Amino acid sequence: MQRMKINSPLFFATGLLLLVASWPSAHSQAQKNLGERITEYWRYRSCTASICKNPVLVVHSRWIEIIRVDASYRVDQIQTDKLRDYLQGMPLSVWPEGPRVWVQRSDWDIDKPGDTTESLKAARDQQMKVVAQVCEVAGLTRTHKNGEPYKARDE
Repeated sequence: MQRMKINSPLFFATGLLLLVASWPSAHSQAQKNLGERITEYWRYRSCTASICKNPVLVVHSRWIEIIRVDASYRVDQIQTDKLRDYLQGMPLSVWPEGPRVWVQRSDWDIDKPGDTTESLKAARDQQMKVVAQVCEVAGLTRTHKNGEPYKARDE
């Protein structure tokens, strides 16, 4: 019986090369934003649900409603500072239209003592700015109901 001789430097170099070659793809996967992950997920899939709509963000003065119309109708209310984590935690399957989200300014709010029409509008405006920042970082395009992307004048 013949023993196989392993050339240690060659064996080590091959292992190191394989490790280095696989590291960038694993590293880049972790670096992808939500928009890139959604695009990748839907590249070879199609929506088979009866309603294929992305989530809707309704911006109030003190919170945000996230309306999902995927497998079932669902409405969640969250604080603005939780929006990024909430969006990142949603399954990629709820984005059949790609990395786009309809952002709507709420027409109503729950008033607290001392609130004025102007203070509620200013609070909603501030919330819209935060939503814009979160969407930009996440790689999501904010749209109007008709699907047209927001422009600078829409802010």
